[in-house]
Amino acid sequence: MSPPSTPFARFRGPDPVFDLLMIVGPLVLAAIALWGRTLVTSALAGSYLLAFVGYVLYSGSRGF
Repeated sequence: MSPPSTPFARFRGPDPVFDLLMIVGPLVLAAIALWGRTLVTSALAGSYLLAFVGYVLYSGSRGF
């Protein structure tokens, strides 16, 4: 059974985790812009950066 055909199906990349990280990045920036630089937004940004760099290194080591 093939997946359902949607207008965006052909734009989907081969790596859904990387795609999700690319979508979440601007949301993190928007949170910082809305709420300013607080402990919560700094922790959010730091967590995002650690997740992003960690995943890129992981996927690079796996040959994705």
